[in-house]
Amino acid sequence: MLFEGSRDNARLHFGKRGKDGSLWSALLEKAWAKVKGNYILAGDGYNKNALRALTGAPVDEYFSKDFSSTTDSLDAMWNDLQAALAEGSIMIAATAGSGEIVANNNCGISMAHSLSVLDAFIMVDKKGNEFKVLLMRDPKGSHGYSWRWSTIDPKWTDDLVTQVRMATGVDFDPRYDTDSPYFITPFEAFKNNADVGYCFVEV
Repeated sequence: MLFEGSRDNARLHFGKRGKDGSLWSALLEKAWAKVKGNYILAGDGYNKNALRALTGAPVDEYFSKDFSSTTDSLDAMWNDLQAALAEGSIMIAATAGSGEIVANNNCGISMAHSLSVLDAFIMVDKKGNEFKVLLMRDPKGSHGYSWRWSTIDPKWTDDLVTQVRMATGVDFDPRYDTDSPYFITPFEAFKNNADVGYCFVEV
């Protein structure tokens, strides 16, 4: 972690302060750079390696492209995600792409980017239709998600928003909180729009 500028107006290299001025993320990145050898080597890599290094626990990983679009296969993937989260596993999803290219996938999410998977649950509308969805968190502090169940999706209702809050315990409104790091995505979003590797710690 390097600083540039005066003592009162110092700027971080290879990281940035939190919105509250905190330095914990930059310090953690510095520690990871020491493990990897330098900041360049720490810049890219696999989620499973980071989880294993931080927890010391075994890590399971699979890619959405390896699952066919058959109902049985998608149900198996959904059950795996729900079971892992119910057991308290830490879960991360990573979008495909090259770290050298700054671009978004068809969902509006950065390519070559990691996201926290916080919950997997089912919403039910007034007609009884069920929707398998994930609660995601973008570590950048805000998100550009633009596919189904985004902030502009007209299918959102007060009842569905209440279901999100009750299921996740996160007090946000997915219709309006565009600056929130949290967003709701259908379970199949990344399956259809970008290859994602999910990895989770075995507990």
